[in-house]
Amino acid sequence: MINLGFPNLPAPKSLILDNPVWVYPSTCGAGSGMARLRVWTTEATHLHLAVVSETGIGASTTNSVTSIHNTLTQALNGPVVILEHWPEQETYGPECLDQLIVTAGQPHWRRIWPTPPVNPNHCDFETWMFHHGGKLLADTASSVDSPIWGPHCLPSEHDTCGREMCRLTGKPDLPCRAQKLGCPYCGAPRESS
Repeated sequence: MINLGFPNLPAPKSLILDNPVWVYPSTCGAGSGMARLRVWTTEATHLHLAVVSETGIGASTTNSVTSIHNTLTQALNGPVVILEHWPEQETYGPECLDQLIVTAGQPHWRRIWPTPPVNPNHCDFETWMFHHGGKLLADTASSVDSPIWGPHCLPSEHDTCGREMCRLTGKPDLPCRAQKLGCPYCGAPRESS
């Protein structure tokens, strides 16, 4: 068996984004899909935890994972642990949660929950889900502790961040986070200029 190097599951700290209508790019024929995206900070510096919940609208999260991974890594300026969540109504079976990594351009998954007792990581995953699962998989809208956007992304101003230089990152090569992740207040994607 090949060791794919899945990172350890981090403990979520502060919720910085809850976008119930996140539109993500996809290389599939549909061109995009819609999911609920929630992002937390973690104890590790510059590491984020993202849960992408399938909604059944557009290209599936599973068929779009490479695009989702690239978008989140770029928008969050660094490593992100991505969990793909399939609610019960979308799976035609029990609700499930899988960890996603992309290695050499190829996606790989490992089941986090539910796992059978014979899974070598069963106890670790069950403990992690016991402590963090309710927070991660809550159906209700969550309160954002500290948004990842700066003052330029306030409701009446988030469209003024120029594409040539994001005031949040100071980097001209990356579009504003609102362009990739949507407005933290209304979820709307920033329109291209």
